[in-house]
Amino acid sequence: MVFGWFIAFIILLIIELIKDNLVTIWFAIGAVAAMITTVITNSVITQILVFGIVSFITYFILNRKANKLKEELEKRKASKKKKKTTSTNKNNKDKKKKNNKKN
Repeated sequence: MVFGWFIAFIILLIIELIKDNLVTIWFAIGAVAAMITTVITNSVITQILVFGIVSFITYFILNRKANKLKEELEKRKASKKKKKTTSTNKNNKDKKKKNNKKN
């Protein structure tokens, strides 16, 4: 059964790399936990429970952190955009002043 969980992990990881938006990463981590569980027990029910529980917990932990990170990045982008707009406006005003002095 270790091989089955390993295959599941690889497939989920490939999907995550293709999608690139945290769709299956928690299931991939759950598959690793289930793979480790096969060393401890041969019970498929226990492995599936570990997979489900770890996936569920990982989803909530990573989803919250990802949302916080996303909000922080959006704030930084907005701040940079605002600074860039402000500096562009300042440069335009400076250019107008120079042109007015020349005339």
